[in-house]
Amino acid sequence: MDDGIELMPDGRFRLLGRLDRVVKIEEKRLSLPEMEARLALHHWVEAAAVVPLSGRRQTLGAALVLNAEGKARLAAEGRRSIAQALQRHLADHFEAVLLPRHWRFTDRLPATDRGKISYATVVALFVPASAPPLLPGVTGVTHERDSLGQQVILDLHVSPKIAHFAGHFAGAALVPGVVQVDWAVHFARQYLPLEGAFSALENLKFLGVMVPDAKLQLSLAWDAQRKRLDFSYANPIRKFSVGRVVFGAAQ
Repeated sequence: MDDGIELMPDGRFRLLGRLDRVVKIEEKRLSLPEMEARLALHHWVEAAAVVPLSGRRQTLGAALVLNAEGKARLAAEGRRSIAQALQRHLADHFEAVLLPRHWRFTDRLPATDRGKISYATVVALFVPASAPPLLPGVTGVTHERDSLGQQVILDLHVSPKIAHFAGHFAGAALVPGVVQVDWAVHFARQYLPLEGAFSALENLKFLGVMVPDAKLQLSLAWDAQRKRLDFSYANPIRKFSVGRVVFGAAQ
């Protein structure tokens, strides 16, 4: 049913969340719901959300709602001390490279209209106000599997503030083609078991102009046997681009 569980000694189980929130950090796969569940077990933590963050390398950010005891310790000891204690708590279950590097403490986690955690808004908690984003916001994720490989469909919002609009072009901003390919590979590495180093681009076609504030879907299909990634950007009216990225030997 695509839900993760932890079996308990007495035969019961604890629900860990959806398996499709699995990411790769330094080529190691991690279940974000599992890490959130571990954080929620700490006696200072009321609720937790863990999200992947992009930069020179991919890292994790943890946004936490602390209970009364946690808030008192935060006020007495400061953010750094609390974050280090929580890292030690996680270190019993996760490798050091997977531990969150960035921490935010908030009164409540941002939620959607349906009351679920808005992970796109959680990511925004870690973006400095002065720094334009490099990636579109992910507002929905759908995973599919077949005999040939795995597919993921991402609902994206292309913020007008994205840095790549600068210089492309005055009076008529658009997302450059090379950026669209880079986004496809970035999100494929995050959501699919992508392997190998870049080898070639095939069947690349740009069919429409991707402009600020666009809402669209990025479809990613990974063929593990052929080591190729097919991608397409589209909305219900048109396709913006399609292409294939071929990968070679392992990185």
